[in-house]
Amino acid sequence: MTSTFRELRDAGHSRRTIAARPYHRPWRGVYLPDDDELTRVRALLRIVPEKAGLGYHTAARWLGFGVFPSAEIHIVVPAGTAHPRLAGVRVHETAVPVAWSPVEGIRLEVERHKGLRGVARTRELVPLADARAECVQESHLRLLLGDGLMRMPAPQVAVGRYRIDLAYEREKIGIEYDGVSHADRETMRYDRQRMNTLAGMGWRMRYFTDRDLYDAPNRIIATIRALLTP
Repeated sequence: MTSTFRELRDAGHSRRTIAARPYHRPWRGVYLPDDDELTRVRALLRIVPEKAGLGYHTAARWLGFGVFPSAEIHIVVPAGTAHPRLAGVRVHETAVPVAWSPVEGIRLEVERHKGLRGVARTRELVPLADARAECVQESHLRLLLGDGLMRMPAPQVAVGRYRIDLAYEREKIGIEYDGVSHADRETMRYDRQRMNTLAGMGWRMRYFTDRDLYDAPNRIIATIRALLTP
């Protein structure tokens, strides 16, 4: 979980104990347990101005588009808002309220930049975007299944107290992307309990990793197609 310096101090940690823990600190006063992209983005949204939001290349990337690569995290702030100066962060100002949905934000940007390279392809992809996705790989997996099966699973489906990354609800087929965050022992215990509970409720769960997604995508499609075929 992302923590600020004040939160760690309130939890009883001293400067010495904070320094001794294996935290990553991408920006002053913010401490991360993992240095992956999703954790950085979540941490950033805690320290930028309240009405700031993800935009441009970053919003496109998290919605599953790969046409605007950028090593920086792009945020959008309302006109007149102070611009945070943070390493690896590009700040854009807009007169349009940032309270749009991410998908609508991408649609507006596509129209603004319709003459640029790659925008025509993006226009075709916008209707496929779904802001409920929680990571890039989850979006890639959803689009892959859409291409291979002509029917996309729904993202982040609530089942009791759990959520499933992707699901065909009618058939009770659940699909999970397992990244680095699933590797520690405590997470593994939680995942096993979750797997058993969902199985007891009649869900057929399938789990995939980066190796499956990028090295054997056809195997993923074949696996889910077999489950969907009566």
